[in-house]
Amino acid sequence: MEKTASVNIQYEKYEEFFDFNVSQSSEDKYEEQPFSMTIVTNAITGHDINVTYEMTFTFTGASSGYIIYKGRIYREGENITLDYGSTPMQFYPQMDENFTINFRVENSTNISQTASESVVMFKKPKVAAKGEKQNVSCGGLNGCDYEILIYTCFDTNCSEAYNGAALQQVEVRIYNRFDRRWDTRLFNYNDAGGTGVDRYFRLEIEPRESRLKYLDQRYEVRVMDTNGQWSEIEEGTIQRV
Repeated sequence: MEKTASVNIQYEKYEEFFDFNVSQSSEDKYEEQPFSMTIVTNAITGHDINVTYEMTFTFTGASSGYIIYKGRIYREGENITLDYGSTPMQFYPQMDENFTINFRVENSTNISQTASESVVMFKKPKVAAKGEKQNVSCGGLNGCDYEILIYTCFDTNCSEAYNGAALQQVEVRIYNRFDRRWDTRLFNYNDAGGTGVDRYFRLEIEPRESRLKYLDQRYEVRVMDTNGQWSEIEEGTIQRV
């Protein structure tokens, strides 16, 4: 005689709840210089070795860099398979503005946690430059002298350093019309001439305008701060005034 019965099977789905935190190194942070970060996952009631963890990250605002983990580059939104526990990695910043990274970690039991980390960057210096040919010492039998000047501070704009740094050096690349090549000149920022907002570096002075090798030529200028960071390059052409 056939017998039937109904059996109720109850089971509990395993969920691994965990704490999650992120820490960054205390070193000063500069654009294009990677720094260390540590991701820590800690199961509250013990870790099942069969449970895996994955992480993604996004930015508040513009994309600010990428993570290097086990020799591979991970960008915003990509899944990173984590080792359980303490996981060291590096972050490679691609901007010099402060930014925030938002992290999300989820394990294979569908439990997730989020955390945000603010990163304070050491901003690169800003360069402001203009190049001029000026007539000086005019008068008398000797006529004028002629000089080529590169300004790094003037009435409408000034070069600037940030985060407590000071400007230290100025590099000028300028085309030499006689030798048909680019010349490079390096100056200490504190050796500039001028008063008030006018700050300049004299590249040459001649008794005849025709002898000026940089007259009407193209130039490139950048400044370096006391943190060793160079600014972007300002380009222009020597103007006659």
